[in-house]
Amino acid sequence: MILNLALIVLVGSGFQPTHTIINRTEAMQGQGSGSLDYRAKAYLDSFVQTYFNVPKDDNSLSEYNKNIQAYSDGRLPTVAQGQQLNPTKLKSATLLDLKENSASYAVTYETEGKTHNTIFNVPYQKSGLTYVINSQPYFTAIQKLQGSLKDKVQLGATDTLSQAQNEALDNYVKSLFTAYTSSSNTLPLISKGLKLNLDQTFKSVDYTYYTQNKDGSYNATTQATFGNAMGTHAENWTFKITAQGNSYFASDFNYTIDKNYINQGGK
Repeated sequence: MILNLALIVLVGSGFQPTHTIINRTEAMQGQGSGSLDYRAKAYLDSFVQTYFNVPKDDNSLSEYNKNIQAYSDGRLPTVAQGQQLNPTKLKSATLLDLKENSASYAVTYETEGKTHNTIFNVPYQKSGLTYVINSQPYFTAIQKLQGSLKDKVQLGATDTLSQAQNEALDNYVKSLFTAYTSSSNTLPLISKGLKLNLDQTFKSVDYTYYTQNKDGSYNATTQATFGNAMGTHAENWTFKITAQGNSYFASDFNYTIDKNYINQGGK
């Protein structure tokens, strides 16, 4: 929403001074949480949007250069002459890091029919409620974000409960997931902490493992298949099941399975 407001200012009236962008987003600063400077983000988002949308014709290119220079108050010297700018279109820009004097974006842009990915770094300076680009932006290589799991969860162990216990608990879990995706009346009667999810449909329970605690309650480890507009997908669930009359009641929901789930009973 902040980016859109800033872009409306830029696109709707050609280009407005930096202060206009900042003042439009000032009211939103107090609505945010954490330490992110939303004013700086709005300003820098707009700069990135402007920077990576390079027009083709010379007249528009002249206006583009004026807009870029405006972000630095026209005070960034460029020694090299005759620099070349290819027509470019921004596809996406994701803020990765926002520090007191610099920001980094993961940017995807298109030029000459090819798509490119890069890290775009923007030095900036803050003064009161205003911002200015105070040095030349620069590009760095994409860093790998994907890590690896040190301890992988293995599903397939068989619990030690009786067949009758497993069947009763499995039937309850199926009714729980059915209510979770279809019935606002039933769900609060058999669980605590779940909100009705009508955007999904329950398909199947594919794996269960139960451990029993000293108080008679159970720890349930479950993988189930749900469907939505995209298709079907698996979800991991863990929760506590307690007896409630002739049925059960579920609480303490989590959506990850601990590698030691087999040894979680006995509490």
